Amino acid sequence: MKFYDTMIKYLHKIYRKDEFIKSFIEAARMLFDNINAVIIRLLNILHFNRLDEKGCIFWEKFLKIKDIAENIEDRQANIRAKWRAKGHNSIALIQNIMDGWRSGASVVDFLGGIILIKITAESFIYNTLKNVFKTIDDIKAAHLGLKIDVVQQNKADIKFYGHTKVSAVVFIPNEDV
Repeated sequence: MKFYDTMIKYLHKIYRKDEFIKSFIEAARMLFDNINAVIIRLLNILHFNRLDEKGCIFWEKFLKIKDIAENIEDRQANIRAKWRAKGHNSIALIQNIMDGWRSGASVVDFLGGIILIKITAESFIYNTLKNVFKTIDDIKAAHLGLKIDVVQQNKADIKFYGHTKVSAVVFIPNEDV
């Protein structure tokens, strides 16, 4: 419900017809609609997945992110990863950073002095994860190694004689990363 309608509803029915009251509420409506828009914008800045261009610029300056991604989703993921990296370096923290990119698409483990990151995704583009890997490299201890395994997942639909449809998932290990 709009501000004007809400305010008129709260007034007594005698005052609702007064031209001065209508003009006053109409003037106040513009002010309160602007305030409402500012409040909504501030609330959206607090949620990284709702950031717009100006919100991304604010957080990138605040977190001192230098490598800015091309699209808004990658920028939001980079901001989320950098924000989560402000804690202590641990496997749980690195897992949180990777979940900032895509939740559930990676598993982080520690084995023999090496941090292992296994990524399973339908499509893997190194450029989208470049800043996430840089953030992990910045927070991890210098003496620890970092090994990244990527398993690319492609979905294929197979039709048998036009009657049956079977969906298959093909895992393609990638050694290029």
